[in-house]
Amino acid sequence: MKKYDIWKERVADYRTSNLNAGEWCEKNNLSRATLRYWVTKFNKEKMNKDDHQQTNDFVKFTIQDLAHNPKETITINFNKLSINVSEGFDPAMLREVLDAIGAYD
Repeated sequence: MKKYDIWKERVADYRTSNLNAGEWCEKNNLSRATLRYWVTKFNKEKMNKDDHQQTNDFVKFTIQDLAHNPKETITINFNKLSINVSEGFDPAMLREVLDAIGAYD
């Protein structure tokens, strides 16, 4: 078993143990600093995974779809960028912006 997998199991055990870090480490004869390292590593992985999943939610649209709804304001989210499109927008400029950020095929 790889070190990563061993620590994945250890961190899961720690989280379900109802012990604080010091107690759990003493019981398992492990360093608190090492436990903290792996807990932080797995927390960051989960955050990155959650962020990635959120940015993959999308609705396919065309510039024409947006142009035919002039009374609505539409927000386009792409990664950490938000573009608000409202009545009177320039479809050509929107297309250029989306092409520039790689959000539109």
